[in-house]
Formats: sequence, C-alpha cells, structure tokens
Amino acid sequence: MNGYFDVEEIEVLVDYFLFYVGSDEALEALDVGLYQHPNHPELLQKRVKVLIERGDLNEAECCLEHLIEHDSYDTCILKTEILAKFNRIEEAKEMALHILRHHDSSEAAYLDISDIFRDCDQHSTALYFIEQREKVAPLSVDMLFEKAYFLEQEGDYEQAIQTYQDIISIDSYIGEAWFNLGQVYYTLQRYDEAIHAYTMCVTINEDDPLAWIQKGHAHFLNKDADSALTCYTKCMNFYSEKWELYIFIAECLVLKKEYDKAIGFYQDSLNERSNNYKALIGLAVCHIETGNYIEAQRNLFTATNISPESYEAWFYLGEIENFQHYTQAAIEYFKKSYMLNDTDIVIGMALGHIYANMKDYDSAIPYYQKALEYADEFQRVDILVFLATCYYYTGQHDMTLYYAEKAIKQNADALSFFYTMCPEAVDTLSDIIEENNNKTTKQ
Repeated sequence: MNGYFDVEEIEVLVDYFLFYVGSDEALEALDVGLYQHPNHPELLQKRVKVLIERGDLNEAECCLEHLIEHDSYDTCILKTEILAKFNRIEEAKEMALHILRHHDSSEAAYLDISDIFRDCDQHSTALYFIEQREKVAPLSVDMLFEKAYFLEQEGDYEQAIQTYQDIISIDSYIGEAWFNLGQVYYTLQRYDEAIHAYTMCVTINEDDPLAWIQKGHAHFLNKDADSALTCYTKCMNFYSEKWELYIFIAECLVLKKEYDKAIGFYQDSLNERSNNYKALIGLAVCHIETGNYIEAQRNLFTATNISPESYEAWFYLGEIENFQHYTQAAIEYFKKSYMLNDTDIVIGMALGHIYANMKDYDSAIPYYQKALEYADEFQRVDILVFLATCYYYTGQHDMTLYYAEKAIKQNADALSFFYTMCPEAVDTLSDIIEENNNKTTKQ
C-alpha cells in the first residue's frame, strides 16, 4: 500500500491475482490503482470486467457510470455484456447493433459480440450477428467455426455440416473442421460419414488420440469390431492410464463373442482402477453370456456398491433373475433400473415383455408407450406391434387397429408379425374392421 504503481503494473498484478489467487485480491489491487489513478478509464474497465465475471452485475453497472467515455467501443461492449448477463437480450442486441453502426463493423467486433451472447447461451442471437456479418463480407475460417458451433447448438445439423464443408473447401488440411464434421455425423448416427471425417482427421495428424477414439466408437456402433479394435490400439501409446481404453477393447471382443479375451481386458482395467464399476459390469456381461450367473451377480453387486445410480448393473441383475425364471425378483431389479433411467428403451421393453408374458397387458402398455417415445425408426415397428397385441388382449380393439395400422404404414411385414404375436386376431380382425366401418358409415 505504500508503494506506487503505474497503470500497466496494476494491470499485470490484477491479471496475476485473477489467474493464481482470486477475484477478491484482484479487486483490492484495482482499488489501489484507482486510488493512485482516480477514474482511470482502463482500470475502471478492468474493474467492470472483474465484477461481471464475479456475477456482481449491479456493482458493475454502477462502476460503468464512472467512465468518462460513455459511448466508446469498449464501454458499449461492456454495456452489452451486462445487459446480456441480466437477460435483457433485446436491449443487449440493440446496443450491439449500435456498436456495429457507429463504432466498429470489423470482423473482430462481430466476434466480440457473438462471444458475449455465446457466454450467456444465447446461441440464436449470436448466430444472428454472424449471419449479419455474412451479408456484408465473406466469413473467415474463424467466423465459419463460430457459425457452425451456433448452428449445432440450435439443432440445425444440416447447415452445420454445410458450414464445416465450407471451411474444408477453403483449407482441406484443417483437422478441427474434419473432427467437428465427424462429431455432427456421429450425433446423427450417420456412422459411415463420421468414419470418413475421422479418417481425414487422422490422415492430417496421425497422433490425434481423440480422433482415433471417436473413429473407433463409430466403427463399434457400425458393428465393425475389428476396425474399432485397430483404432483403439492406435491410442495405446498416448495414454499413461489405459483403464478406459481396456474397456473399449473389451467391448469389441464381446461383440466378437470372444468372452475369455474380453474378461482379460476388463480385469486389466480393474487392476488399474479398482473402483471402476463399468469394468465390473462388463465382466458380469461376459459371465452372463457364458452362463456363470453367480460370478456375474458378484460383479454386479460390487458395481452397485460403488455406484448405486448405475442403472445398467440393476438391469443385468434383473436379466439374470429373468433367465432363471425368477419373475418377481427380475421385475424388482428392472424397476430399480427403470427409475434411474426411464428413457432406456431396452429396460422399458424388458418390463413390457415380462408383464406381457404374464398376460398382465395393462401393466405392459405404459412401458411400451414410454419406449415408443425414444425408439428409432427400426425399433418403432416392433413396439407398435407389441402395443397392438396388448390392446387386442385387453379388448380395446380401436386401439389395436390404431397401432397395427401405424406399424403397417412403416413396414408392410408388420401385419404378419402381429398375427404371429396374436394368432387369435386372424379370424376376428376383419370383423372388427367391418364393425368400425359400419359405425363410420352410420355417423
């Protein structure tokens, strides 16, 4: 406090405190600086920025009033940020437009503005400003990356794909563009296209472990275990802790039905990280497949002790009970799993099937309906047929027809599947259709 510091020294101290100590000490240093340099604009701006980062928005707004240059670029940027943080988005947008009209309309200004709205998760507004820039000048690679990011956040994946392709057309050796493109395809479950993008990424930089991992995942989800294994093996030299890689490799071996080898890799993963409940679940799956239910249960109970929220462990405990025809115990475990994750179609279907097999169709229906909400186009047909069957056996023939017709529209083979599930309907379904047609005609 007895020393004298020029403005640049205060700024260095503030940055040091922010990085290594904390914002309280940074504000204390700023107080010293403003005492020695009253109302210095750069120190006031620095103080406003620190207060914004701390979330002290009211104090930041008051501090902003002390700035002499009320309409400078830097002041207006700070005003925009404060308004955005207060969720006064329209006012923030107007201030940003004012900056672009009266102060600076360079690419840097557009990026400053988009960063403000990005930090507030206002992706549509950030995208609006990127698109405004695009109207007056071609976007640079940096701005194209920003645009693609905001399009992804808004769920406009096709335009995001096009934007990444625009970047690649400018410079096909930008690995980040290929990787991000792969990620979009991966999200859309377009795994062949994702694999191509990741392949380009590792062609540009063979030592990119994340690209190899994602390429491996895409191959695995494409049921190409051998290619996935090649990708995961490429990563071995990049990681000192390999426990997660061992799990990925083991999962490939499970896909190849090489359970003994898979058990070895799961065990390697556990040796490296003993509280690794995912490896325990993987071991259990191998033991289930080889009929060693006692060892599988031991692994699963250990997994639930480590992670009680692991819905997969509870599910597989239910599977073991179900395989052994202990129906009530299976239902209890499946329900524990379902409570933890009711969006998992496999769990919902398991509960639907177990109740349907017990001829408790009323209990099965809600689980099938919930599964239908999250099903992909291939899963939907089966679930629609299961629902049609349940409604048939509960005597709700209108609902039977409703779900049967929806299934047939998606796949003509659904009718024969329905009759396999519900052979009694062969003789009665035409009568039900005729009865419904008569009702419609009379109305």
